[in-house]
Amino acid sequence: MQVTQTMEGKPMFLHGTLEATIFHATPYSPPFLLNCINPTGAPAYVSIKIDNKKIASTSHESERVWNQTLRVLCAHPINATLTITLKTKCSILGKVNIQAHQLLEKSNLIDGLFPVCMENGKPHPQLKIRFMLWFKPAQLEPSWRKIIDNSRFNGLRDATFPQRTNCSVTLYQDSHHCPMFQPPLDVCGSPRNLWEDVFVAIEGAKHLIYIAGWSFNPHLILVSRRKTLLKLYW
Repeated sequence: MQVTQTMEGKPMFLHGTLEATIFHATPYSPPFLLNCINPTGAPAYVSIKIDNKKIASTSHESERVWNQTLRVLCAHPINATLTITLKTKCSILGKVNIQAHQLLEKSNLIDGLFPVCMENGKPHPQLKIRFMLWFKPAQLEPSWRKIIDNSRFNGLRDATFPQRTNCSVTLYQDSHHCPMFQPPLDVCGSPRNLWEDVFVAIEGAKHLIYIAGWSFNPHLILVSRRKTLLKLYW
């Protein structure tokens, strides 16, 4: 995948927060024979994709009026394609494609009533959708930085997952290392062995503990050395 670069040779990305406000679309116009049976048509909704990956969608509305704002955290190449699709449960009514670099070149704001394109790529003669896209670069987002208030970090505003309470994080240089190991950066005190700390946590736990990871070998066992904290428990 080709990534556009700046004059300094650094890659450009669509990195920040995208706020997409979906207002409404052209009302459904049923044929005369169906006007009394289903005057509003099937409920329609709008989905947003970046490079064919769905990132947000509105509710299903028969009147095609949403007035919903969708907030999306972005970290995509500048040549990515943003696709806004108007669809029902069974069919695609039309799409609007916007290149990511347009969000940076048009004062970070795109607003208007846009015709949707059909499957053949041609604009639909009647169907349009009104939306507004507002992109806020990460470097201009104060909520993306560590906000210090009274010497306490209050967390990121509007984060996908809220900050938990009564939790602590320990950084490990490696899962296991010899006593002579001295890391170049001592960020959490003296070097600690991850597996020893895990054993101590499980051994002294009063509640259920679960460990999640992307790789696990059940045939591995922890072999104790002479100089280890585990000898205090054995």
